[in-house]
Amino acid sequence: MKKIQWLSGAALVLTLATSARAAQLTTGGVRVNQNQTVTCTAINFGGTTQDVKIELFDGTSPSSGSVFGPGLCANLSFGQGCVQTLTSGSAAAGRFILCRVTAPGVASIHAMIGNISTGVSSEAE
Repeated sequence: MKKIQWLSGAALVLTLATSARAAQLTTGGVRVNQNQTVTCTAINFGGTTQDVKIELFDGTSPSSGSVFGPGLCANLSFGQGCVQTLTSGSAAAGRFILCRVTAPGVASIHAMIGNISTGVSSEAE
């Protein structure tokens, strides 16, 4: 019986520790050619203020990591947004850029990335 109680207590601690960390949303990639602009926007639709981090990644070569950011928007309240914008150079031509949004309560965050030049967009999930 003591072993079961100990395991239950450990599971509760692990659950509480996990819920205290930030979660992430990621968009699909949008193709970017030379001199095109992509923008990632995240908006807080929740009742509490949140710190939101946005970062753009190369989805064509995931091992290359971040291509822009992270940008941090502190204390976003209801209806406020956070934006990261990148205009591609020749190095980014023909690549797929995706956006990762990190926040404590992603259930109330809506985010999307869009290629302003072509109109192609992808929502975060």
